[in-house]
Amino acid sequence: MTLVCLDTTWTVDFFRNREEAVKKLKQLQEENAILTSTAATVFETLYYFFIKNNQEKAQLTIQFFKSLQYVFPLDMEASFKAAEIAAELAKKGLSIGHFDSLIAGSMMRNGCDTILTSNVKDFGRIKGIKTY
Repeated sequence: MTLVCLDTTWTVDFFRNREEAVKKLKQLQEENAILTSTAATVFETLYYFFIKNNQEKAQLTIQFFKSLQYVFPLDMEASFKAAEIAAELAKKGLSIGHFDSLIAGSMMRNGCDTILTSNVKDFGRIKGIKTY
């Protein structure tokens, strides 16, 4: 089975009931994908709903993340990988957000190479990451 990491852009779209996000989740469930996420994604998604004063969506988000089989931590090795990714892109004159680097580093540290995201542009720049 395939590990698929859920990115912040997708989770926010999902909890805003965007049709494409809901459709992709159903497709992954039909494919028996193992849904994962990262501690950085949990932070970003909750921050979004807290800043919008949407406690109901924040609580649903917490329940959703707790239901996933894995939420990859941001540990030392993930941080090293994230820094390596960010530096490699910067040397090429490209950049992505620091949180995106942390998400990618956490994924790669834990053997996950596929991400479900609405941010294909940035994640598509990362060698070794497939976007869904």
